[in-house]
Amino acid sequence: MARNFIEYSQYIFDLLVGANDVVSKTNMRVLVDEEKIDIEKQFFLGLIIKKTEQLLHDVKICEFEYSNARYVVFVNLSQYFNETIMDELNNYEIFPEELNTGIFLSLVKDAGVAIPKNIDTNYLEEYILYQQEDPEYKGHSLEDLAKCFEPLSIFKIGINSSFIDVTMNDICYFIYCNIDSLIHLDFQGMQYQFIDMLRPENKIPKENIFLAYTATHWKHSFLELYRCIEGLYQLPRIMELKAALNLQISGYELVSHCFDKLGWRSKEEDAFCRLIKSNMSKTVMQGCSLDSISLFADVTLDWVTDDDYDRSCKKVAKKVYKLRNSLVHHTEIENKMSLNNNEWVYLFTFLICLVKEAFQNYSFDLP
Repeated sequence: MARNFIEYSQYIFDLLVGANDVVSKTNMRVLVDEEKIDIEKQFFLGLIIKKTEQLLHDVKICEFEYSNARYVVFVNLSQYFNETIMDELNNYEIFPEELNTGIFLSLVKDAGVAIPKNIDTNYLEEYILYQQEDPEYKGHSLEDLAKCFEPLSIFKIGINSSFIDVTMNDICYFIYCNIDSLIHLDFQGMQYQFIDMLRPENKIPKENIFLAYTATHWKHSFLELYRCIEGLYQLPRIMELKAALNLQISGYELVSHCFDKLGWRSKEEDAFCRLIKSNMSKTVMQGCSLDSISLFADVTLDWVTDDDYDRSCKKVAKKVYKLRNSLVHHTEIENKMSLNNNEWVYLFTFLICLVKEAFQNYSFDLP
């Protein structure tokens, strides 16, 4: 059923007036600029809301289509979008879209855009509730009405954008993470690495990267990044099996068969070690400066033989896995493992290198 402009307008005023019996809603209406009325009505009638969900506790996201174009909406984030961020998003053909009456009415009623709990009641009294009593009243302007609802930031995804075919969430993760002021941890120059992992060209799980980058504590960020690695645990041995049997199916498909038919899972610490050896060159491993972390004080990074390198990989895997377990499971205070800020940065340098290299190397064997 097509939307009804009068019905949707009345819904807006019902929300604004609420239970106030003193205010008459009889003559309340939305003022539409005559020069824009055709395009705004087209938006109102043709806009299709595809999905709405909560990104964070105070930020909602929404996707809609209009005339075969994709749009994403952020609710409660408008104060953070400055010119620098907009210019960066333009490079990916993610363009800001101006709010119009058709979009506004549709999002309020169909996507649940609400009146903020801390709305300025004085503004309501002065500009909203009694305008219709003015003899020169022609209608409430979009500008006045929009100030009474959660702020909206709308983006159109260009037809040639690399994000045109990815999910709403992945688009919104990327946009959100370009706002430096919303990042809480001091990643000391690793910001570009996180943004790079959120690009659609790779198969790294974007939700985990988003949660890792926006976390407020190092341990939570670490665990999200670690979960990216966990998803690859079976692949090193599976790739060996695939090569030995000269199989043409993907590694991911072979993993599924081995689990479903044989109940096989790899041992986590051994799998982590094999991931390191299979994907981290010795030069890259040395560049991560793991020996700057007290936890890795006994790990040798000057290798004479391949056996030396293997032993170091095993030690690194064992210690990272132990750190993960100490954060996930209950551990007595005296046995808790802790790192300072700089040590977390060194560890993240290593983990990010491992994630990027592994997902690139296994790209053809992942779904």
